[in-house]
Amino acid sequence: MKCFIVDDNQLYIDIITHAISTPNDIIKSTTNPHEAIEQIIEFYPDVIVIDFVMPDISGTQLAERIKNVDQIKHIPIILISAGDIPRDFNRYGIDDYIEKSESVETMKKSLELFSNIGKINKHVKKMR
Repeated sequence: MKCFIVDDNQLYIDIITHAISTPNDIIKSTTNPHEAIEQIIEFYPDVIVIDFVMPDISGTQLAERIKNVDQIKHIPIILISAGDIPRDFNRYGIDDYIEKSESVETMKKSLELFSNIGKINKHVKKMR
């Protein structure tokens, strides 16, 4: 799995990376959401994980921006939050959400599922 994480809290990035990664996974991250799109284009992950609450820009706003970039708009996005997530999260181009209090197994299953969808989307994009 190739996963890109955007969270303003480096500690949480470290925790999620440790919890979900296996030796075959490649996980990159940033604490600066304003640099995320450029880094996502360069890394080209299978799945993107975005924190909902960040300074200056929300996770939903970043997701909307990602979905407006042709090179990466097909990559699944999972929103994470310690609190309430908008019920209409799909309208922002977000595919799923995970509460930070979810079990590691639930988080892994969601990331694996959407990583596989992301891999399929990449192949379809290549065929076009």
